[in-house]
Amino acid sequence: MSKSRFSIFNQFASAIVLVAMYLGVDVIFHGTSPLIHASFRFVFALIVAGIVYYIIGADKLRNSHVKYRKSTKVWCFLLVLAALLVFRNVTGQIIQVLGSKTLIGDTFMALSAGICEEFLFRGLLLSSCLCVFNRHRLRYTLAACSSSALFGLFHFVNALHQPLNTTVQQVIYAFVLGLLLASIRIATNTMGWNVLLHSLFDWSAGLSVNPSLSGITPWTPFIIIWGLVFLVALFFLISFDHNTNDSHLSKTYSLGN
Repeated sequence: MSKSRFSIFNQFASAIVLVAMYLGVDVIFHGTSPLIHASFRFVFALIVAGIVYYIIGADKLRNSHVKYRKSTKVWCFLLVLAALLVFRNVTGQIIQVLGSKTLIGDTFMALSAGICEEFLFRGLLLSSCLCVFNRHRLRYTLAACSSSALFGLFHFVNALHQPLNTTVQQVIYAFVLGLLLASIRIATNTMGWNVLLHSLFDWSAGLSVNPSLSGITPWTPFIIIWGLVFLVALFFLISFDHNTNDSHLSKTYSLGN
């Protein structure tokens, strides 16, 4: 695992400050034109990405290559299918946003969320949680679940301007989406895919005008879809942990002989 320049306490403290500032940008520029709001949000996201990169020292979680065993490869394939399920409507979203009058603002808003939230939650906080659980056999699973839970709780702030039941659904799917994105971050060992996928997930027509575009979804399909994604991501992480533990034992055994 890459060595951070900050202690674990300072990493969490930095995350709290940066998240508060991220929310503050929306408060400060509330009431301005959508393009101005989105532009400043995008610039702030780039600054946050630079700060997080400096703190954690790299965009990689580990320096060594992990060779997947067959069971982990199967779960990795299922993880791809789960991602396709989550992003099943992305083509329609892209077509709509490309025809939107607020295309530039919508793009900046989506990129700001993709960059800032990924570097904060799948960058800084995931790395911090990995340090906390570094000696645990399920360190990647626990770190991913912990950082994803924080990502889900972060969305409770939306209750200030929308119905509670809508916010509850957002908190749940944000947690599961966070777990999926954490799994992708761990599998690819890079931030690039996370920023791209998160930005695509949020990219929608009118986003810069009304950032809270999601409504309530019937609970049965909601639970089925996000429940399946949760299980796939969770079992991939557990399999990945077992895989890395076995690899570490094999290397240790080889060095001992």
